[in-house]
Amino acid sequence: MKRIILSAIILLSSAIFTPSMAWEIRGNIYPASDGAIQWNADNFAGFYLGGSEVIQLNISAQQIESGAAEYRSEIQNYPLQHKAWGSYSAISFLGQEYFEGYPDGSLISKPLNLFSQEVGLGTVLIDNDDSYTLEAEEPLSLQEGYNLKLSDTEGGIRVSLYNGQRLVDSQIVQPPADYIFEKNFSNRNATLIAVAVKANVRLEPKSHYTIKGIFQVSEKTSPIASGMKQGSMIVDFVSDRGIGLINPEAINLSSGQDIELMKGFFIKTSSSESPSEHLYIYRNASESETTEIMGEIASGDFSWTPQNFPGFYYDMDQDLGAEAITTSTTDNSNLMEPNGVIYSTNSQKKDFKFYEWGQYDVIAFLGERYIAGYTQDSLLGQSLEDSNLLSSGMLDRILIDDGEPRVVKDGSYLVLEEGLEAGVSVDKSCSKALVELYKEGELSTEIISIFQILIFIKRGSQAQVRLQFLPFIFPI
Repeated sequence: MKRIILSAIILLSSAIFTPSMAWEIRGNIYPASDGAIQWNADNFAGFYLGGSEVIQLNISAQQIESGAAEYRSEIQNYPLQHKAWGSYSAISFLGQEYFEGYPDGSLISKPLNLFSQEVGLGTVLIDNDDSYTLEAEEPLSLQEGYNLKLSDTEGGIRVSLYNGQRLVDSQIVQPPADYIFEKNFSNRNATLIAVAVKANVRLEPKSHYTIKGIFQVSEKTSPIASGMKQGSMIVDFVSDRGIGLINPEAINLSSGQDIELMKGFFIKTSSSESPSEHLYIYRNASESETTEIMGEIASGDFSWTPQNFPGFYYDMDQDLGAEAITTSTTDNSNLMEPNGVIYSTNSQKKDFKFYEWGQYDVIAFLGERYIAGYTQDSLLGQSLEDSNLLSSGMLDRILIDDGEPRVVKDGSYLVLEEGLEAGVSVDKSCSKALVELYKEGELSTEIISIFQILIFIKRGSQAQVRLQFLPFIFPI
């Protein structure tokens, strides 16, 4: 068994990844055994980081009985970016942050709790402490069609709020001062827009004004109420403290399940061919979404593995994946030198999709899967002088590992990866076939691919061949 060890300073708590297709934000992997398992914002990047979301599954005999899946999230207070304003109330729900109001003691608004007002889930549109310099009557664009204009008056500065071309509010303030625009939320007024007007300079032909700090919430809210369905769950309660969901019916956790637990959140179980039963929850990320692949949050000495860091490669059906990053710290929480962070990975035996070929050595490296060589008892390894690529300082990317038969007509091409095609010609007796490999249309003599011809079929005058083929590999 070969082993690669790298020592480096690595920030593991998050890694940026831009997917080109829909993909999974995976939570920690757990054995699918009886008992309670839990995911929260510290070990599942599908939840909103810093929020209070928790989901717990109580498993019994490969089942989650009715009411045994519980999701909870509490309203929390978050400091506004413009620190002088204090805080606002928000709740993380299904991986997103929502505005819920203002706590007692807020410096920019009367107290508000949207849940107690039966309004629902709101949205923070702008929360910044940025500085802006405006000329008189120069519009400052906000969200949802609003814009702000400032001008001089004898009594101070006139702040005019527009929605499109329509004037909706006008106030006179004396800098430094806060401009506050309120909106009625279910018979209770609360702040929709707050702007900190810091200073002004009266000049000719136009005066200038400085703004530092803007907060805006959306006028639109999304309803949330008890009994609403969320995948396999329903809303159990909505209170002035938070939201709870439960499963109204039992959930089957037998092998090979991929179940929508909540909207956009799924449970996946290992297949019946897996040597051990595991499961995890995941959230579907969209094609355009850029997000963090976050490992479990930790401090001090810790190890990240495929079980608690989805940035590592993991094959749940065969329980494969051996990457690890281990941190070692001193008493004052600094990384030890020189080996405070160590990355390691091992090669492991993996079954070919075409089982007659046996196994090959797979190795995960920086989150990607590679072939490190063929095992000695593999049909493919026996045909090579040196079947261990890793011992030669090489890793090969696995482009195809397919055990499904394909039908290729006589004289046509089997399309592979990396611009390669296999041309297939069958003789009249249907007992022999010529397979030629082409690279971007040119006959290749440098790369050899091995095909095992299983079945020849003749249909009318057109000969066809069914092929079973090996994982096609290409050096990195």
